[in-house]
Amino acid sequence: MCSNCGACNAICPKGAISFDYSSMGRMTAVVDSESCIDCGLCRKACPSVDYYHLSNSIEDRFLGNISNVYAGKSLDNKIFENSQSGGVTTQLLCYLFDKHMIDCALVVRMTTGSVPKVSPVIIKDKNELFHTQKSCYTPVDLLSALKETRGYRSVAIVGIPCHVAGIINLQKTSNQFGNITYKLGLICDRTLCAGIMDVFKEHLHSISSDSTDFKIDWRCKKIGNNFCYKDAPVALHNQRGETYIAPREMRLSLKEMFTSPRCRVCFDKLNTHADITVGDPWGMTDIDWEKGETAIISRTSIGQELLENAKNDGYISLQEHDTSEIVNGQGINHRRVSTRLFANALNSLVKTDGIGYLEQQVSDESDYKQQAEILKSFIGTESNNTSKQITAIAFNELKKQEKRKKLVYRIAHRVKRLLKR
Repeated sequence: MCSNCGACNAICPKGAISFDYSSMGRMTAVVDSESCIDCGLCRKACPSVDYYHLSNSIEDRFLGNISNVYAGKSLDNKIFENSQSGGVTTQLLCYLFDKHMIDCALVVRMTTGSVPKVSPVIIKDKNELFHTQKSCYTPVDLLSALKETRGYRSVAIVGIPCHVAGIINLQKTSNQFGNITYKLGLICDRTLCAGIMDVFKEHLHSISSDSTDFKIDWRCKKIGNNFCYKDAPVALHNQRGETYIAPREMRLSLKEMFTSPRCRVCFDKLNTHADITVGDPWGMTDIDWEKGETAIISRTSIGQELLENAKNDGYISLQEHDTSEIVNGQGINHRRVSTRLFANALNSLVKTDGIGYLEQQVSDESDYKQQAEILKSFIGTESNNTSKQITAIAFNELKKQEKRKKLVYRIAHRVKRLLKR
């Protein structure tokens, strides 16, 4: 259940926690038992343990508080063309730097290598932001780097939902994290185990004799002078400036194979605890599907004020949209069903109800056929062993539910016939 956010490492007073990778690239916390003093601070900070019951602090844990929904983009052409979607996140950070509202930003960056490396980086100059654009999708203990931000007055952080929930927990646990003033959250469908990059490395070597270092562009919306945002492929860029496109079928199969079981039970796709949530505008109308735009959710007064000021000062464009567009486009109703199924299955697998995060996520009113269709999308795909087990258990439980339901219907029908007699 480790989300490898780094919150435990950030708060540990003895430096007893580090992170390591499994053979397939799952990142998990490792505790040095000799250094650990059993203070319990890591447990309070962990978003999976949910010590402060954040998941119950909002009316709808799948949606969170939504003030407004927008589509927008950066009005800086260099940032916009280098972005994954519309460049809004980078442009908001530029605004915060220009207005002296932050001293640094904590973001994630991928660096070129024989296997690309993803790591947290502290940005103190807006000109460095250009090299941190685009999402990385593989694990990174972002919050571990908070140890290096304690001397700063105001810090902005860009992170996925578990990072943002970890920040909230850290601030509830200790006042040393009070300098985190802006939380820019990314929509997150899942984090892929880092081993996926080894697969792309082998793929690159199979089609090119050149074994030079490379990096991955998970959604490459610009190839040469042409834009293709809506159908943006995975692109592998080597040091010589050459680009190789990965087959779509390869990406889709690897996505299921390298999904962590932890992500199967996460309801917080829309980053409900952020000030502003940003992501791809799937399902939204009047979008520039050629060059890209950013879907934006303002959640707090701080976030709303930042968006309005950045727009008024000519940093970003904003167009209002209906909330239902982003809810439907991001498949939130689908997630309500799949999260519950996998949570119950994982509970069955580990034979415990002691993990607060695995409580039943939604009601039992979901239609059987809808649930079955969701599970069929996982059955038969390549996936790691734990995910396969969870999927199989979920499907079996679903079939048991349907058998019980049919039995009740048969009994009710017979009773009805007897009463008629």
